[in-house]
Amino acid sequence: MEEYAPELYDFPRKIQGIEAEIERVTADLADKKIDEVDAKVELLPLVREERELQDDPEYLVSQRIARVALTSPAYLAEKRKLTDRFGTRRP
Repeated sequence: MEEYAPELYDFPRKIQGIEAEIERVTADLADKKIDEVDAKVELLPLVREERELQDDPEYLVSQRIARVALTSPAYLAEKRKLTDRFGTRRP
């Protein structure tokens, strides 16, 4: 799918990296490795960056373009070929 909309994958990769950091901080908080004050200090910039990426007009436009690309006849034909070849049809 990435070949049909490669720009769509840059933002999610960045967002996933931020989410991993957020999970690390919250795990540290749960394990009492850090306190709530330290967690907030670490989480605020991460959440702000995540939000900025999600609200980025380029990202929003690339999502819309990807929706079109992923419903294009060329993509659907390729998907159908792969499904027929590998039998990965989902119910």
